[in-house]
Amino acid sequence: MAIGEPIPAGCAWLWPFTIAGARWFSKTIKFFDGNTEMESYALAFALCHGRSNGAFSFINDYDNAKNAILEWANTLYCTSEELAEAICKVLPSNDTVELESDEDDEDSSSVNYDDLIASLCLNVGETPQFWAESVSSDYALKQLDMVRKQNLADGKAQDPFDPYIIATRNLGRALIDIKQKAEANYGE
Repeated sequence: MAIGEPIPAGCAWLWPFTIAGARWFSKTIKFFDGNTEMESYALAFALCHGRSNGAFSFINDYDNAKNAILEWANTLYCTSEELAEAICKVLPSNDTVELESDEDDEDSSSVNYDDLIASLCLNVGETPQFWAESVSSDYALKQLDMVRKQNLADGKAQDPFDPYIIATRNLGRALIDIKQKAEANYGE
């Protein structure tokens, strides 16, 4: 249930956005501004590969992204219309394509996934990789909302600038950093 329902698109399966897929797509979509075909392929690529560990790590510039996306798109064996239909089915009607803004953006309605992952690791458990690649971003947001509601019922403040909330988020990030450094130095 946490992963969401996959939808076939030719020979590929599209999954609801994971945090990893959403982050990559929000950065990559800028490369193809105005090219609707490439934007659609990039979206489908993010939906297809968001659950794969490290799938986006090498795709960090226009040329690499375009080549990887087109190589994958040529294996789909479906029409543009069929791909568009699959994308519409897998994305919730209230989902937006730009799920995260850059730190320089002033849009406060966007999700900061670093904070989301840190809060979930601390309050719910699991690893950052689990929250980024193993569940849908919608599920992760619902989990954080549940934590918020539970904290509210327990009388804990919900102001994002409340020292308790800031300390909790910072502790989550520190635990993630410590775990990643330990894994890098000593293995898993």
